[in-house]
This record gives sequence, structure tokens and C-alpha cells, in this order.
Amino acid sequence: TIQEGITVADDVNDGDLQYAVENVADGGTVTVQDDVTLEDTLTISEENDITVEADGDVTLDGDGENDPLIDVTADGVTIDGFDILGDENETAIDVSGDDFLLTNSEVEVTLDADENPRAVFIDDATDATINHTTIVGDHVGVEDSILDTDGFIQGIYVGSGNGAYNTVIDDVDFEGELGDAVHVLRSDNVKITNSDFDGTSTNADEGFGVNLGGSDADAPYGDEIEISENTFESYGTPLY
Repeated sequence: TIQEGITVADDVNDGDLQYAVENVADGGTVTVQDDVTLEDTLTISEENDITVEADGDVTLDGDGENDPLIDVTADGVTIDGFDILGDENETAIDVSGDDFLLTNSEVEVTLDADENPRAVFIDDATDATINHTTIVGDHVGVEDSILDTDGFIQGIYVGSGNGAYNTVIDDVDFEGELGDAVHVLRSDNVKITNSDFDGTSTNADEGFGVNLGGSDADAPYGDEIEISENTFESYGTPLY
């Protein structure tokens, strides 16, 4: 068994991180010191209030077809300090557990097909926070417009069927080729603050900084949405 509360690099290598998050005690911390390639989706569902943290420069990536790369269904999960590379055309992090925190990390998603992968999907969760993090989109092989195909990358998607509640996006840098940097659907109490929207396309000045659903009657904005102290540098439509 794993030492209660902490897992060090000798215990967490390729294929062992899933074992670590399943066996750490409630409220414990899994510390990762080496890069990990995930052969399957990393599912964090067994224990609540756990922290998965990087000790140093640590990359989590997949072996090609994980959708999502990380699936968080437990409550109170913190992911801290990683470079996270989603598999091509797939979502990197899917969160349906409440009280989630992603911090001090970089999440990159690549796309070369008619798909809509997301860097982070807040999937009807409550009290999710993303801060001090960089979101990167890499739209491979598109020479003209990131919106010319049926697929584009969404940075942070907040909502789904019932909507998310109490989501905080603070001090997040959005870079690269993103169709939507942030998309909010049927969600209440969303705060988007102190963030830098610098996502561009190869055609420049395209995509949406914050997409609130536009005029679609089936995609209402939600209530109490705060968008303040942000910088929009290279989006065709900062707010839609």
C-alpha cells in the first residue's frame, strides 16, 4: 500500500498514478516528481479532498486516445503545478465533482479533425476554480481560419445539460488557436477576472473570448456572470 497521504516519485511512474489516486487517504496528497504518460484516462473518483501535485517540472500526457485525459468525479480535488497535454482531438480535463481547483498549471489541447476538444470542461459541477493557469490551443494543419472547419478548440467550457454553479476563472492566460477561450452555457454565478485573452488563429483576430451562448434561445446566458479586469488582445469578438 501507499504511504498515507503522500506518494513520491519511486511509487508514481508510468501506469502507477491511477493506483496512487485510488489508494491515497481522504484529504491526502499525491506528489509526482517524474513525467507520466497515461495509457488510460486518469480517473479521480475514489477519495474526496485529495491533492495531486507536481514537485518540479512535471508533464502529464496520454498515449493517443484518452477522452478525457483526466476525469474528475470526486469532490474537493486539487490539481496543482502540472503541464497537461491532452491527446489530439480529445478533451484534457473533465470535471463533474464539486469543489475542484486547477492551479499553477498549463493545459494544452491540439486539434486536426472536425471535433470540439476542451482544455477544461466544468461539467455541471459546483464551486470549481481555475487560477494561475495557462490554456493553450494548437489547431494543427489549418492554414486560414480556426472557424472554417466543423471543429475548433474550446479553452474552458462551463456548463452542459443542467449548468455549473459558482465557477471562478481568475488569472488565466489563453494562448494559441482557440475558437472559444471560455464558453458559458446555462450556468450561474460565473466570475471571469484578471485574465489575458491572447488566443489567435493563423488568420488572426478570430474566435470568441467569452462566449455566453449568443442569441440562441436554447442556450441562455445564466445569471450573475461577472467579467472584469481582463485583457482581450487578439479575438475578433471579445464577448459574444
